[in-house]
Amino acid sequence: GVTAQTYNRAIDAVNDLVNGRVDAVIIDKNPAEVFNTKFEGKVKIIDGAEFGFETEEYAIALPKGSELVEQVNQALADLKADGTFDALVGNNMQNIWQHIYAAFIEADRWKLYLKGLGVTLEVSFFAALLGILIGTIAAFLKLSTRKNGSKTIASRIASAYIDIIRGTPTTVQLLIMWSGILATCKNSVLIASLTFGINSGAYVAEIVRAGILAVDKGQMEAGRSLGLNKFQTMRYIIIPQAFKSILPPLGNEFIVLIKETSIVGYVGMSDLTRVANQMTSKLFDVFTPLLGIAFIYFVLTKVLSILLAKLERRLRKSDNR
Repeated sequence: GVTAQTYNRAIDAVNDLVNGRVDAVIIDKNPAEVFNTKFEGKVKIIDGAEFGFETEEYAIALPKGSELVEQVNQALADLKADGTFDALVGNNMQNIWQHIYAAFIEADRWKLYLKGLGVTLEVSFFAALLGILIGTIAAFLKLSTRKNGSKTIASRIASAYIDIIRGTPTTVQLLIMWSGILATCKNSVLIASLTFGINSGAYVAEIVRAGILAVDKGQMEAGRSLGLNKFQTMRYIIIPQAFKSILPPLGNEFIVLIKETSIVGYVGMSDLTRVANQMTSKLFDVFTPLLGIAFIYFVLTKVLSILLAKLERRLRKSDNR
């Protein structure tokens, strides 16, 4: 079978065609000729009539004050008067259930949302794991100092990484990875997971660093006096205490991460938000699909919040023993 993929911009579709991510692109003739010139030798225009494609026409908008405006308005009034307009367009508020049925149930459209949810969860999961790994390493590197107290080269590199990632929009980072650094990679989930993992790692690094610095310095001295080396003291004394202060902001970062993945549609991935956008274009109903995915995102983040709250309560109970 054929798997259809939609794009917000024609240039993104053609770039994916050139990079081998898709097999063919269907666009209008005029921009196709422009892209054929730009990517000469890499793309080829074929006659759609050979494959049974129908010829479509464009609607023409009338300028304000045009003599034809009155005639068009009269034609629309006649269509409304005989019920034709309502039959074609319908009343968005006439029957809420009909809109819900059309957006989620009719033609098994719920499967598209389920598939989009899978993409959202998959990217979020791998990005979270990568973010924890990168963030923890970056935090310890940034905390590293020489014996005289000055910053090490590793500390400066970690600081630069954190500053650059936190100082640039996630959307821009995703587009750079997709169209530039990993342009030849065909695994969109891998690209998105790497992008969001690297982005999340910068914020996790600051969370971990702040949690470690929140532990009293005397704890390190106490561990060393017991005969533990610096690594052992950090592992058995500092980190367990820091984890309790790290957990709440770390949970918030994961919640933000889930919501941030809604921009993967910029690179053609069919996540929840992308599916909703496709439904709005197909059904001419903006409100219902977006309200539906808003509810799904809320459920996801609420469940995660509840799980994190339970973990926090268990940690507080251990303090009271």
